[in-house]
Amino acid sequence: MAVVLLVTLLFWCCSSASGYADQTFNIQGANYTRKTALDFGGNDIAYAKPLNRTQCGTWCNSHPQCKGFARGLGGNECWIKTQMPGNGSPNNDRNSFIKM
Repeated sequence: MAVVLLVTLLFWCCSSASGYADQTFNIQGANYTRKTALDFGGNDIAYAKPLNRTQCGTWCNSHPQCKGFARGLGGNECWIKTQMPGNGSPNNDRNSFIKM
């Protein structure tokens, strides 16, 4: 019982609003925290496809105003963003990456 409670508490404390654990990625020297199944609508600098995660992060790194990006999983879409405020909105077709 204590082990189950401890595992539950660890998952609860260390998960994003989507219920998935956040993960950190280094893309071309910049660290990003992935928010799985979350979208941060608006604040777009630009959109492109098809781009994989590394290409999207590299593109974000090349724009001084970029604070992160969202990826559409179905078509390798990429939106680079000036800001990603709040907790985001649940969206199973998006992963968002916030520059740290």
